[in-house]
Amino acid sequence: MPRRQSFWGLNVGDSGDEAQIPLIFAAFNSTVFNNYRAIRARSQAMTQFFRSSILNRTLLASIALTGAVVAGSVYAQGYTGPSSAPAAQGGYTGPSSVAVTSVKALIETGRDDQNAILRGRIVSHDGDDHYTFDDGTGRIRVEIDNHDFPAGVKIDDKTMVELHGELDRDRKGIEFDVDEIRVM
Repeated sequence: MPRRQSFWGLNVGDSGDEAQIPLIFAAFNSTVFNNYRAIRARSQAMTQFFRSSILNRTLLASIALTGAVVAGSVYAQGYTGPSSAPAAQGGYTGPSSVAVTSVKALIETGRDDQNAILRGRIVSHDGDDHYTFDDGTGRIRVEIDNHDFPAGVKIDDKTMVELHGELDRDRKGIEFDVDEIRVM
């Protein structure tokens, strides 16, 4: 009777076919283990690549945002103006159906989103794009985006201007949203 050995719970005899079973398992396990190590190494390399890629994109976005803020702050000097050279104001300059009104009349009888033209002076910068406007009849808070200031014109608290825009009434109060500034 042939001698039998136990290998991983399998009975292996002396015949050739039965003796090859442990070798097949050993070769299979070795192949699986080597493939696992290769897959694991590739996975770690891909993880490292994507981490560095995300870091690079975040860094690039931060640099771009910083540049935009710096450029915006340099461009945001419309109220004080970099020079007193005359501005090249484009657009329509003829008569308008929107009437020139006073701050007092606009506050008392103006409707939300009503278009209006105000003439007077910007007397203070209150932060960001908010200013105080005075026409002699009263004062109103105005919102002026940096690109609405005429390029190359110095505007201070003594400069007479004409503001074209619309009244904005909401829960926070009354504000005049400026679309265009003309120096008078």
